[in-house]
Amino acid sequence: LLRRDVKAMNISMVESETINKSYFRIHEFDKLRTEDSEKGFVISSMREPCSHYLSLWSYGSTKTGGLFWDMMKNDRNWTLSAYGKNAPLFDSDEDIASFRDIWLKDEKIHGFLAQRFHRSYGNEKLGDFDSPPDQVD
Repeated sequence: LLRRDVKAMNISMVESETINKSYFRIHEFDKLRTEDSEKGFVISSMREPCSHYLSLWSYGSTKTGGLFWDMMKNDRNWTLSAYGKNAPLFDSDEDIASFRDIWLKDEKIHGFLAQRFHRSYGNEKLGDFDSPPDQVD
């Protein structure tokens, strides 16, 4: 079994769901099920956390994505100050400071990727896949 984060891969993968009935792919936002892991061992890839956080922030800076909208519902003022404002690259000094000094250092973000990782392997106690970590509500 191969579970992979599509955004983590810069190489092309075979897009077939089954190859010789010995391989199948679990898509990025699908969870590993017990019956899947009973069929064999699991090979997984994980995106490097720094680029993953930067990607989440950049995507949210375009006012899209589940994380951005969850943050808007919970704390609009923080969200508007923490995300980039200078599209399309969000690379101004102001945007870099927002990412580094506000967004990345906030406890709302701490552990977010670990939460996603655990949920993707079927730990239902950790909540919804695109919500901020439960302990920071």
